[in-house]
Amino acid sequence: MQILMRKIIDIRTKLVIVFGIGIVILLNSRCVQNVSDDNPENQAVEIQDRAVSHIESWDTVTIKDLISLLDKHIDSLPNIEKYKKEKIIIEDDEGYAPNWFAVKYLYQNNLIFVTESNWENKNIVHRITLYSNEIKEGKLYVGQTFGEIRNLTRNKIEASPDGELCIVLNKYPEISILLDISNIPDTSPLYYGAVRVSEIPDSLKIESIVIMER
Repeated sequence: MQILMRKIIDIRTKLVIVFGIGIVILLNSRCVQNVSDDNPENQAVEIQDRAVSHIESWDTVTIKDLISLLDKHIDSLPNIEKYKKEKIIIEDDEGYAPNWFAVKYLYQNNLIFVTESNWENKNIVHRITLYSNEIKEGKLYVGQTFGEIRNLTRNKIEASPDGELCIVLNKYPEISILLDISNIPDTSPLYYGAVRVSEIPDSLKIESIVIMER
């Protein structure tokens, strides 16, 4: 009988010890978790992930609003009421650079604007091109005549490929306009941008508006 009692006491003692060890392990794990949560590096990662996945909704949009999309993560761009948003992959025409991403905004299958990253950083918006007069900023919109916004531009034609006529705005250097010179013959100096801004006809219309850091 004494031997049986001793065995029962030994078993109870071992159970108490095991239970105590379990409590210590549980408390240590909680302390480690708290230290990990207080680590600034972990917090930074959490905040960054939240920023990337957060998508706003805009009711309306102006050209100034588009400027705010520069340097944003390509997956954090806002949904805009009435516009369809579509992410696509852009391939380098010559096949040398890696592919990059773009997000198209469309209205009734008409392209409104495109946000693009580039091959150097495919996740960050580098350029925005507006193709429609759906989005305006005062007198500035696609289809507007150059004569109406001449006083908003720099007195200089930007270097561009032949057949493109590009001029930057004074107040907003991120914004440049491309004028439609599709009807200008390649025998004209205007086709090559070899003219002064004062010589550009008032009747030329804005073909597209480009927004990018310069």
